[in-house]
Amino acid sequence: MSWINLGEVLYVVAHRAGMSTAMAVLQDLRRRVTPDEATPDRVVQAASLKAEHPMAFGDAFAVATAQAHTAVLLTGDPEILDAEADWALEDLR
Repeated sequence: MSWINLGEVLYVVAHRAGMSTAMAVLQDLRRRVTPDEATPDRVVQAASLKAEHPMAFGDAFAVATAQAHTAVLLTGDPEILDAEADWALEDLR
């Protein structure tokens, strides 16, 4: 999981349940995962994916991070799942 996507989780939870709940979720996630840095290489990789596929930049970070770690991306996001690409996915819908 990238810091970009961790930030997305934070703002969604904060919007729905408040900042204190969002911070608790953030702390819990940080115990479970080591967030991937948004390095220049990762930014370029995410931008390249976004240029090739119609998806949000955050989604491109999720794909780029999974690819960089040779990991299966767990997602329910239709922009990622419906893309005609060969990345490893698990559909959570």
